[in-house]
Amino acid sequence: VVNIAYDRHTPWRDGVHYRSTYLGYVQLTTGVLPNLDVQLGLDSWREERASDGVTTTRARGMGELYLRAKWQVWQKDEAGVALLPYVALRGTAHESLRPARTQFGVVAPWAAPLGGTWWSGGQVQVDWLDDGAGGREEWFTVTVVAGRPLTEKIGCYFEAMTYAAPDLERRWATLLGGGVTWQVSERFYWDLGCMFGCSRIAPDISPVLRFGGSLPKR
Repeated sequence: VVNIAYDRHTPWRDGVHYRSTYLGYVQLTTGVLPNLDVQLGLDSWREERASDGVTTTRARGMGELYLRAKWQVWQKDEAGVALLPYVALRGTAHESLRPARTQFGVVAPWAAPLGGTWWSGGQVQVDWLDDGAGGREEWFTVTVVAGRPLTEKIGCYFEAMTYAAPDLERRWATLLGGGVTWQVSERFYWDLGCMFGCSRIAPDISPVLRFGGSLPKR
């Protein structure tokens, strides 16, 4: 529904405040084989804003269209490992946000029970992104999350994420946070979370609101 990353204290301490806003990111997924899904994602609206207190620059419009495949490598009960290669269709983004080169990557998510009512999951991700200078840069991201139900419909989770910023000599940015989930019905849920930067190069605060669910099988 909405995802915002706000950075007031940038790594360079240059007095510039950055804000990235994503509205209406939509992801649809459907199974085509017992262990293979096809996914379609779209950044419905995106804005990148920078302000130094005197001037403000903005780039905004529709973001990129993403194509992904999900291969369930291994699964046993509630535990599993998958691979999700993806490609972002460069020509689908608004010209002010359009990268010079096609961006792609691969995600390896996993899930496992911790015992009792606790569950855990996470992912390792590698992205090959446009560097803004005619080349590519590799981004490495690791995310770990653990949670548990609080009531029949309400749950909570704790999350940690770290990623290597190639434009900052591969220094790692680390964020910690968590959130709550609300199972509205058997098929649909809300997820409200927030991450806080724990290192100098991480965004200061990143709130997110998600809505998800599944349609009846036909």
